[in-house]
Amino acid sequence: MTASAVTGAAHVSWRLRISSNAASGRRVARPATSFRRGTGGRNRSLGATLTDDVSRREQLEGEDDEEREEEGEPTAEDLDAEARDLLQWPELSAQVRAFTATTLGVCACTPTLPLGATPEESATLLAETTAAATLRDVHGGFPRDVFEGTKDVRPWIAGAARGRVLSGSSLADVATTAAACAKVHALIHAPNDEALEPLRRLAAPLVAVPEELEREIRRCVMIPGGNVLDDASEKLAAIRAERRETERTLRALLQQKAQHMQKKNFAERAQIVIRLGRECIPIKAGAQSEMDGVVLDSSSTGQTVFKEPAEAVPLNNRILELATEEDAEVERVLSALTAMVVGDDGGASILNATEAMAALDLASARASHAMWLGARPAELVVVSSEAGVGSESAVHLPGMQHPLLLERHLPKLPRGGKVGEEETVRGFDE
Repeated sequence: MTASAVTGAAHVSWRLRISSNAASGRRVARPATSFRRGTGGRNRSLGATLTDDVSRREQLEGEDDEEREEEGEPTAEDLDAEARDLLQWPELSAQVRAFTATTLGVCACTPTLPLGATPEESATLLAETTAAATLRDVHGGFPRDVFEGTKDVRPWIAGAARGRVLSGSSLADVATTAAACAKVHALIHAPNDEALEPLRRLAAPLVAVPEELEREIRRCVMIPGGNVLDDASEKLAAIRAERRETERTLRALLQQKAQHMQKKNFAERAQIVIRLGRECIPIKAGAQSEMDGVVLDSSSTGQTVFKEPAEAVPLNNRILELATEEDAEVERVLSALTAMVVGDDGGASILNATEAMAALDLASARASHAMWLGARPAELVVVSSEAGVGSESAVHLPGMQHPLLLERHLPKLPRGGKVGEEETVRGFDE
């Protein structure tokens, strides 16, 4: 069995049995007994010298024993961490990470690839990797675009469960992630192959995402972008229709006024600007009495004033009122969609589905890594802790090769985790 077979397909944790002193990296020094010749009765006798030397040795050994007791024997976790370090597990995990399709998959094996804590967990991971390899070899595998749209929406769901209102862009992320869950679930369940059962168990949470959730978000929110659409509600459509009509009327009125003031040489040019959130026109300071209205601002030189014609005041007022009504209706729509995301389970169904997508992406990455290495499934055996090197129960790996040493002779690693790398910055409606 080669190391590539073990690492690429099985990902088994090898635990090194190291003596306590070797594991701690410390050698125990034993003081040598010193025999010194005396110079006569004026010095201590040889017996006294030997007695003192033995006492000194016992004292040093006692101090060394106390030091060992203070430091403590290395635990199983210490030995496991040292074994992973010796095997360069973080560097090998980076190889697998390169085959992930989503940022979820990248996070799932960061900083290192998960390992089974028990033989049963290791067997489950191996079965999932083997099933992913079967899906790839027999049924075409996971196309990278099947994960398209998958985002790490866990922060958004957690915030929504605490009462925050999701923004349109974060709701768009939820919708695209739900669509990706449906595609991945359909892909795994399409073939009639019992060998895919480990993947199907892994994908079980994907069906818990309500189908109507994606449809409702797409009906109300633009994807991509996250802007709330007019069709989100009849009231919102009516408000925006009236606002657009009022803005057109105001713009026509101001354009007519601006052209008239320019023609009379009361303005440098026919122009419409916004000051204090209201549309107005710039005119010369000395000609402001030529037009009724409200002065909103003046230029830094004082030669130009920005005046709102009297006829435009009620139109500007109505536009501001409609903007307030629109904001309130948008907030209501976003709150309703957020409530759908949270659902009756506090968003647990979407959270579990997101975790399942990460696990499926990682299983696919492990299978792709195994194919890249030319690896084959490993056979997991339980080795007795009493088994010696020559025992029939011991594990032998003749001619093993580390995957990191093989990398230079293999095709270049891909760049993993592309799907979802441009995550939404604002997840909540402010």
